Amino acid sequence: MTNTPALSHSNRRIGLIERIEESVTIGFFLITFTVVLLGIVSRFVFNDPIVWTIGVATASYIWVLSVGAGLSNRDDDHIQFDLIYEYFSTNGKLWARILGNLLIIVPFALAIPGTLTFLEFVAPDLIGGTSISYYWAYAGMLVLLIATILHRGRLLSRDLKTVFSQTLRRVA
Repeated sequence: MTNTPALSHSNRRIGLIERIEESVTIGFFLITFTVVLLGIVSRFVFNDPIVWTIGVATASYIWVLSVGAGLSNRDDDHIQFDLIYEYFSTNGKLWARILGNLLIIVPFALAIPGTLTFLEFVAPDLIGGTSISYYWAYAGMLVLLIATILHRGRLLSRDLKTVFSQTLRRVA
């Protein structure tokens, strides 16, 4: 029998957010798959193509990529180039993680105003054959930016706490 420590309130909240992200990604993937299948069947079986399937499938897939991309950030579980990183000292690794997270957070934060401007620009246009604005199709990019900033901010915060606690121990 294994003893698992009780999850803190913070960890349970993060777990809930991760489950929501996974559910949203799966939901949009199912929409994408269903709409593409519907488009294929209507076109090649019934010889009566449905115009809106391409636009809805594309918009849904943008959301799959946007929300799904954030999932790899939650545990820092993505492809990393760590050939040099592995040779760093523990303190060097800490500062490399801090720098790496800042190199992601700062540009993503700077991209938010431009993304909002783009969303305003495409808002009047509708996905062909629907009354869905392209605003909603591309709003997934804004979700990606914010989710990545929040995930990376959590990792950055953890590392900065380590730096501050080391500094306090040296001062004391």
